[in-house]
Amino acid sequence: IEITKKNKITGSIGKLIGLSGGAEKDIKYKIGSYIDYLDSLRDIIIESLSMSDSKYTIIFDELDDQFRNEDIYKSNIISLIKVTERINSLFYKKNVKCKIILLLRLDIFYVLNDPDLNKIEEDSSVKIDWGKNDDKNSPLFDMIILKLRQSMDPKIEKKLSNQDILEQLFPESLHTSKGRCISSPKYILGRTYLRPRDVVTYLNHIKDISPDKEYFSKEAIKSAERKYSSYLFKEIKNELCGHLSNEEIDESFKLLKQFKKVSFYYAEIEEYYMKRTNLFPHINLHRILELFFNFGVLGNQWTVKKNGKSRSYYSFSHRENVDIDFDKKFNVHLGLRKELNLY
Repeated sequence: IEITKKNKITGSIGKLIGLSGGAEKDIKYKIGSYIDYLDSLRDIIIESLSMSDSKYTIIFDELDDQFRNEDIYKSNIISLIKVTERINSLFYKKNVKCKIILLLRLDIFYVLNDPDLNKIEEDSSVKIDWGKNDDKNSPLFDMIILKLRQSMDPKIEKKLSNQDILEQLFPESLHTSKGRCISSPKYILGRTYLRPRDVVTYLNHIKDISPDKEYFSKEAIKSAERKYSSYLFKEIKNELCGHLSNEEIDESFKLLKQFKKVSFYYAEIEEYYMKRTNLFPHINLHRILELFFNFGVLGNQWTVKKNGKSRSYYSFSHRENVDIDFDKKFNVHLGLRKELNLY
């Protein structure tokens, strides 16, 4: 608001002429931009928070929504990361009990390019890592058991070890397509990306199939696999958005479906692709395989012979920090095979 005062001269004969106490005002209103008031707003918020006995946490989630590997998106995210770092430092200096947290996928963070990001990553980031273990000793099952304990009778819960609960929940082993016998937890985790939501989703699908069972049977685990595979397929497609166009994503998975191999060398799929380039006009095979490897759709496979015996080894990006090797075999992730109709 702009205020302009017009002073009014008053007086009477025989007295000094002076200014009256009442003045006329011309008041002009104009719309202000919030940017003009950011400094004042910041000061007020910091003052209010510093006087509060409570603790506050502000969490920014879903930053991957509508992700595009484009300059405007990357600039916005970089700005958000840097200003969050500055505000958190300001809160710390002012003894304000407030923290701002950004939740961001690593694949998105690593496409950002700014000289300050490495320092911020080293000083101010926490990477959530659920480990490489894909059997009953995985921290993912510790998480599940912890949740179960909270809903159990305290008298019973105290008497049971984690191992006791696992044996009650997963008493049966399963056979793989190659005839190997493995535990139920290992079978389930081998089809996930070792993330909590993957495991919880799989277990919920099993519950839907056999809601009256008090344990996860091998029949239910296998029956739920196709529905779970459909979920995982959609998850990966969503994560690839922004890195690839919709046409590239559809054609890339179409290529894997029609190729119909769970394990193959680069030369094999290249030969297949080159004979059918008209079916996949939007994709570059080399780039697609590299992205599929980085997102865990494909892993590398190789065989080592020792003492007359052969043993196969596998490396996937979600389990370890590895680079693609085009000279080794490729192997399609177990969790995607049902949806892609690969056996």
